[in-house]
Amino acid sequence: MKTSNSQPPIKIALVDDHSLIKKGIKLVLSFYSDIEVIGDADNGKQLLSMLTLAQPDVILLDLQMPVMDGVTTLPQLRKLYPGIKVIIFSMHNDTETVSKLLEGGAHSYLQKDSDPETIYSTIKSCYKS
Repeated sequence: MKTSNSQPPIKIALVDDHSLIKKGIKLVLSFYSDIEVIGDADNGKQLLSMLTLAQPDVILLDLQMPVMDGVTTLPQLRKLYPGIKVIIFSMHNDTETVSKLLEGGAHSYLQKDSDPETIYSTIKSCYKS
């Protein structure tokens, strides 16, 4: 377990249409005292509704979801909430798509099969950037 240096925890929102993925990421992140998952959504539309009530510091955003996918959600996030960091979180490693999303305002990219320490360190470095 990591300890914080008296700073408030980094607030995280998870956006993925698979509940098992969200539950697993919440479990992994629960071991770090300097990170707090404040909400989750099944798609971009739910996320945008959630953001009117609570705003995270970092969003883990899946690319492929029903209703409103990550590719459609990202530009709206950048426009409405430019201060929130966005990490694309996907099982696909299509470098062309990833490059376009990074150019379009995503701050980082993680594959869903990343180990817990990689997820943690990516969130930390993204938050600090």
